[in-house]
Amino acid sequence: MIYEAAVLVVGTAAGLLWVQSEPDQPQPARLARFARLQRLPPGFFSPGVWHYLRVTRLWRGVGLTAGAVVSALQFGIYASPLLLGWFAGVLVAEHRLARARPRTPPARVALLSPAATAFWSVCLGVTVGLLVRVVILDPAELTARLGAFAALAVLLAVLSLLSRLHTAHEYVDETAVRARSAQVLATGGGVSTVWLALGAAPLGPALGIAASALSLVALFIGTRPATGRPSSRPWWIPASAGLVLAPAVALIPPAPGAQVHMGVQYATRQACSDAGCTHWVLDGGRPLPEADADPFVIHPDGTAVVYRDRTTGRLVLRDFLKDTARDLPGDGEPAFSPDGRHLATTGHLIDLTSGKELPIPGLVRVVGLSDRAVVGLTAPRTTLDGELVAYDFQGRVVSRAPFDPSQPAWLIPGGKEVFVLTRWGDAAQMEVATGKVRARHRLDTGASVDFRGWDGPDRALISDWYTLRILDLASGKLSRAPADYARHTVHREIRS
Repeated sequence: MIYEAAVLVVGTAAGLLWVQSEPDQPQPARLARFARLQRLPPGFFSPGVWHYLRVTRLWRGVGLTAGAVVSALQFGIYASPLLLGWFAGVLVAEHRLARARPRTPPARVALLSPAATAFWSVCLGVTVGLLVRVVILDPAELTARLGAFAALAVLLAVLSLLSRLHTAHEYVDETAVRARSAQVLATGGGVSTVWLALGAAPLGPALGIAASALSLVALFIGTRPATGRPSSRPWWIPASAGLVLAPAVALIPPAPGAQVHMGVQYATRQACSDAGCTHWVLDGGRPLPEADADPFVIHPDGTAVVYRDRTTGRLVLRDFLKDTARDLPGDGEPAFSPDGRHLATTGHLIDLTSGKELPIPGLVRVVGLSDRAVVGLTAPRTTLDGELVAYDFQGRVVSRAPFDPSQPAWLIPGGKEVFVLTRWGDAAQMEVATGKVRARHRLDTGASVDFRGWDGPDRALISDWYTLRILDLASGKLSRAPADYARHTVHREIRS
């Protein structure tokens, strides 16, 4: 909280200083730079030009400062908040300028340079294609759809402002100002809508890299000279040519794993106190008051969760993409397969693709699922004798090994070993097939330890009271989790 408050205070102060530093009197140096950029005669001056420069610089600076604050609150410097904050300032400035202009009939004038026209046209086609994909062809969850609607809102705002710019007027300085506005709106608006639409429909890292390259292209084109010239056709005809790209973009197949970060990445629940127990809250602030304290498991791609309903006591699969809730058979601690296609509960294996349920009578407690097998125990925790058994997805036994079921265990990503918290307060790695101990880890925490999840294939998250720690299984090193992990203590699911 101290860091967030400091960032907000510093950001607010920086924004106020920026507003106060904007001079009221014309600055010859800035006017000269604008004249050179727009290819106006040397020594050119107009009150309208100075008003334009002052308004745009003021609001773009405020937007950029706001973007920097958002970026800092995310513990880093990220391009998208900076870009979107700056462009929000552009939209505010251009809206204020447009309101001050008289309404006149449309004029056949080309304010955009050929490069800016082509850039906007391509971005328009890509954005429309992504929006069609997210909203119609492959509907995303609510938060992703909100990102798509934000992209659509920016798109419509830019089109409206560009239409207001392409109207009749008589003055050279007004042509220069409008050409500069159109250039900035087309390049900045084009890349902003693509960023927003890609955030709503992530299609893999390749397109993310392409969007970053698009930002550099926008910067290059947006800073080039822009002068208005007569045109034989309305401005929107060449600017809309890129819509032919929309069908191809809408049908791009998703890259493997591209949906991983689209859904829920973690969930939190504060510890119970004298005032009672609070409910689960998903990342992004969405509450799930119907979910009981335990169990609570997140689907590998974040699009669903499994929890016990507070009212009925039954396990429920909540699908955020379909906005459905389904009662599940069985009980205990459920687990998903790494690809998210299968779900295991006590005595049951469920194929989430086909909906088929396979009874596994000997499965008393689920330890975890690999790509090919369900690993579980044949006896409850209240006994000392049991077996660690692996079943394939047809319910056949693959391996058996002796195991003490009173010890809590979880399948290590990879599916060949289990992670065990022993009754002596240490941790061990055991082979699924043989029950042989492969490694032991001493946990000198001075308190009882709970398992919280996995941070990658060989890093276990454990907690003692309210301290979150990372155990590196490869080296045996136990370290305190970073601050951004500690903000989500008590219960947390982390997916690599």
